Amino acid sequence: MPTYKRLGYAGLIPFIAAVTLFAFDIRIFSLSGDSLFVLYSAVILSFLAGTLWANSLKNNGEAIYNRELVTSNILSLIAFVSLMLNSTLTAVSLLLVSYLLIFKHEATLENYAQIYPDYFLMRRNLTLVVSAMHILLAALILITPLFGQGN
Repeated sequence: MPTYKRLGYAGLIPFIAAVTLFAFDIRIFSLSGDSLFVLYSAVILSFLAGTLWANSLKNNGEAIYNRELVTSNILSLIAFVSLMLNSTLTAVSLLLVSYLLIFKHEATLENYAQIYPDYFLMRRNLTLVVSAMHILLAALILITPLFGQGN
């Protein structure tokens, strides 16, 4: 398995771990699972936004790639804002929408799926799992008060 795939799939571990920590009300470095989740998610979203920037620079001057520069900056700012929100549920929801938008954006790039079919398939799989983790955490945040958990 190529390194990019090993690293990509290994990147799911912190998402899964953070949801698990939240579900069992376990803290690490005094941070709850939902806080760790938002922190990690924002970092990964910024990383993905940076890949758009790099792709734009490779194809300098074309209008579609100038759009990538703007998209990249907007997504990085969304990640930053998500870290400052008082509502974890809002942050998780905002990050989820951003992951879906960045994948949709990548899917609209000319011949992206045809030129990089293995990478595109991996990105699709990762986006599905990451999205599922965001939805699961949001659901846990919503039902936690029903069970009296201290988060």
